[in-house]
Formats: sequence, structure tokens, C-alpha cells
Amino acid sequence: MVNKNIDSERRTPRQTRAMQTWDAILDAAAQILRTHGEARFTTNHIAERAGVSIGTLYQYFADKDAILNALSDREVGRLHGELHAVAVKDSMASLESRARHFVRALIDFFARRRRSRRIVLLKLLAVVSTGKPDARFAGILHDVTAMWNESAPPDHRVDALSMTVLSQALLGVLRSTMILQPELLESPALEDRLVHLVLSYLCTPLGSFHRQAAQGV
Repeated sequence: MVNKNIDSERRTPRQTRAMQTWDAILDAAAQILRTHGEARFTTNHIAERAGVSIGTLYQYFADKDAILNALSDREVGRLHGELHAVAVKDSMASLESRARHFVRALIDFFARRRRSRRIVLLKLLAVVSTGKPDARFAGILHDVTAMWNESAPPDHRVDALSMTVLSQALLGVLRSTMILQPELLESPALEDRLVHLVLSYLCTPLGSFHRQAAQGV
């Protein structure tokens, strides 16, 4: 019987064949989520779909939660790559164009492969409702802030806290939309409203807000 408690013996894929096995397990897990949801999301079913033995699966993952975490990491990596591509592509674009492409990348990320991704994202985005820190999103927010500021004019640059507030607002809207009204993810109106949110936030200098608050406006 495989001892799933010995994390020190869990293999980290480095060689090509190990990476192929790792990817096959994750692909199989995503396929099961997409086809059957969480009902058949077990290590036995994942191993069978991936074409590996249950012992091989446990060499890489302690349990199904570890597989779900790995799927979350993979999704975060994809989101990071897509946002980086937007930042590079839009380095000379207008503020509105950059905001729209940024919002569109986020919406597309939530809208694609909705059933399997929904389960993964709900686990990943639990930080929105629980308030627990998540290093994966913290890393993305840090990098997005740096990418935005590299090409933004001085009056539209943001600090890490401002980007965290804005990003959490966007993620909160998209998370609730995915749960309650997933059809809106295909609506141009949602994109327009979120772009308006971003532009309104970025184009209101923090100093003027402080002055208004001090004046009781």
C-alpha cells in the first residue's frame, strides 16, 4: 500500500518523461472535472484516465487535493502568461486600450472551459471570500503592478496596494458572475462595465480623494 503521508518522497518532475507523466495526470484530472464534475474526481479514476498505476500517481501527488492544487497552479501560470502578453503588446497603447485588453484577458480566463475551470477557480479564489493569503495571486499582483507601471505615464502608475484593491474588485465580480450568472461572461456589456471600473479607479488621483474627504465632500 502506498504511504501517502511521506511528502519527502513525493517526486518533483524534472526529466522529460516525468514531466509527461505529471502533465498526463493533470490533463486526466481536468478531463474528469469537465466531463463528470467532482463526483468522479478520485485518484483511482484520475490514474485510470491518465493511463498510469495508482502507485505512480501517488509518487507525484499525495491525494486529489494535491492534484487540484497543481491544477490551480497551472491555471495561475496561464493567467500570468496571458496578462504578461497583454502588457507587452499594449506597451504603447492608450490607457483605455490597455485597460480593455487587461479586462478582456481576465474575462476570457474565466469563460473558457467553464465546468472544469469553475471547480479549479472556486478553490483558487476561495481567498476572495475567506481572506486567507495566497502566494500565487500575490505573485501575480506584484508582477502585474510592475508590468503596468513600466509602460504607464507617471500620473497613471499605481502602488501595490492600489493594484491589490483593483484586482480583488475585478476578481470578486468575476467570481460571483461565474457562480450566479455565467452567461454574462459572454456579454460585451460586462466588459464595458469593468473597463469603466478600471478607468474610474486609475483616473482618480488618490490625493484628490484625500482632499475631498478632508473637506467633507
